[in-house]
Amino acid sequence: MTQQLRTLLTSSSNISIKSVVAIKYPYWRKPLIMLPREFNMNRKSITMNMIQTFLDNGKLSIRDIMQMTYQEINDKQDVVSINHFLDVFEKIVVLPPESFSEDDYYTVKDLCYILISSEENIVRRLERGEFKGSFITKDGQWLKPK
Repeated sequence: MTQQLRTLLTSSSNISIKSVVAIKYPYWRKPLIMLPREFNMNRKSITMNMIQTFLDNGKLSIRDIMQMTYQEINDKQDVVSINHFLDVFEKIVVLPPESFSEDDYYTVKDLCYILISSEENIVRRLERGEFKGSFITKDGQWLKPK
């Protein structure tokens, strides 16, 4: 999965990460420094160099990181740091399945109708991971399992 995540982020390196991958709900507001502990990983999984870079840029939570582009992250890190970051990051994101039928999913428009809500509100909730299993397609369309 790390290779799939790397490919997805690299191919969309100049747009915000939140436009490329979905985040699992409980991690949206978690501080970045807590993630290795969350997965019983060595704290070096996210190197101090990377954490310092994020802190220097005022990025303290996953929500903040999702606003960045992969290019911004990649430019300031060495290969080892990026690999560690991807190892942790892959545990908190939802990637699109290799193959799927759109008939099995609700679109943003469908959710707006069903939940009587605005598109902006639905997208905000999708970005926060409030709809389990939701993901972003390669075309940038949000889908939520029916």
